[in-house]
Amino acid sequence: MFNIENIYQKLLEMDAITYTKGEVDMAKLLYNLFMELPYFKENPQNVKLVSTDEKSILRFNQVSILEKGESKDAVLIVNTIDEPALSEKLSRLDIMSMKATTAALFQMMEELSEKLKEGKVVLINVCDRYGEHEGIKKASKFVKELSEEGYNFKALFQTSLYLSNGEESVFFGSQAILRPSIFFAGKTARTTAFYDGIDPGYILSTIVRDITLNSELMDIYQNEVSEPIYVNRLLVPGGTEFQSAAFGYVSFTTTSVSHSIVGFMKEFKRVLTESLKKSIDEINTKYAKYCLKRDIKFTPMKNMPKIYTWDEYLNEVATVRGEVVNASLKNKFKIMENREDDVNPSEIRLRMVRYLYDNFRTANEPVLILYLEEFPFHRVDITGTSDAQRDLMLAVTSAINDVDPKIKRRFFFPELSYSSFFDFTEEYRDLKAATDLVPGDKKDHVEMLDISKELGIPSVTIGAMTKLINGEYVFDEDYHFNKLPKLLLESILRLLDGEE
Repeated sequence: MFNIENIYQKLLEMDAITYTKGEVDMAKLLYNLFMELPYFKENPQNVKLVSTDEKSILRFNQVSILEKGESKDAVLIVNTIDEPALSEKLSRLDIMSMKATTAALFQMMEELSEKLKEGKVVLINVCDRYGEHEGIKKASKFVKELSEEGYNFKALFQTSLYLSNGEESVFFGSQAILRPSIFFAGKTARTTAFYDGIDPGYILSTIVRDITLNSELMDIYQNEVSEPIYVNRLLVPGGTEFQSAAFGYVSFTTTSVSHSIVGFMKEFKRVLTESLKKSIDEINTKYAKYCLKRDIKFTPMKNMPKIYTWDEYLNEVATVRGEVVNASLKNKFKIMENREDDVNPSEIRLRMVRYLYDNFRTANEPVLILYLEEFPFHRVDITGTSDAQRDLMLAVTSAINDVDPKIKRRFFFPELSYSSFFDFTEEYRDLKAATDLVPGDKKDHVEMLDISKELGIPSVTIGAMTKLINGEYVFDEDYHFNKLPKLLLESILRLLDGEE
């Protein structure tokens, strides 16, 4: 049997940063390692490198498939092998946790190849968590093909990284993750005559204060509370010492455990409307005090900037300007996607919003346009209401009792999850409607929704973990090298072989 720590050291020696040669080398290394296992030496066709659908670069998911007996029942495991460049958010210990998990999966598959009697186990080492999700998109298409061949997927085990306060947990399902963003076109004014314009910097800074950590935008379900909303980026370019900026932009990240995406955005718009009114009232109050000191007439700002969602603004402009609007946007999006590989989708969508406003606006009035700068990861709710969900929950619970009863069962994995590519909880029509809030072509995302609707695989996260204890990050060897592979192994055996 291979030594898990030796495998871990091999993986640790290789940097697998997204979109670099190292990422491809990591997939090839795993391919070669699996080919050394006795089962795969006898079944080499079950070890694969599956390329993504990207045209400008060659990248691979690494796939290993165990097949025992005649049963069509199957379990899917999805793991991450790429890594970002190190930052304050993702420490070296996080990279260690991820690679220890990959090594643990290798050991678990080796042991499973000896113990499993009936069923199939599909492990996909995905090349893309930190890029543009092309790796997981390809993985979901690959799983759909297997399903069409007769594989009956009973569960998805995903191993995504999360930060723990010291507790060891498994998570059934996942939260929705959204990136609501605001484009604000203000009214430029001389800096000595601020009251003649509307400064995006002032308005957006007020909105940021009101929305960040706003408890009204949190929800609670199954005793789990959604993660608080926080700012990703605030940008107010173009201002000078003589005049205010013409526009500004801010993006947030947030989660939800019970809202529909469309429902959350309606609530977000309500909070945004209140914050905008507050900021205009503040400007009027401050300007009134200025006028009083100067002994000049005070005239309050009466016209509130109008708030639109992306689809509302696009529909209003297209109604006035005609079909040329949608045709021009489609062409612009295609040009940006094809020519600007180094520009991320968030930036492209901001440019799309500004392009629409700059070229087709119907009036020179201040507006706020609310949109999603990424297609959302929708929530997956695992409650045990279906046979498949109940079987998964019972199998994992039984395995926990054997491995370590102190491991907690929780709901809604709080980080970015692959679950939404294989299942969903919301109404399909609501999820499809949410795509209208994202500027650009939505064809690929609707295809992913269709696949997740067809597959409907219940999920649990038994993942890589970095502990934060007393302000210090800790890598837990015992968890990654012992508990994690054992918990996965026992859960899968219970699901496929029915062992207790």
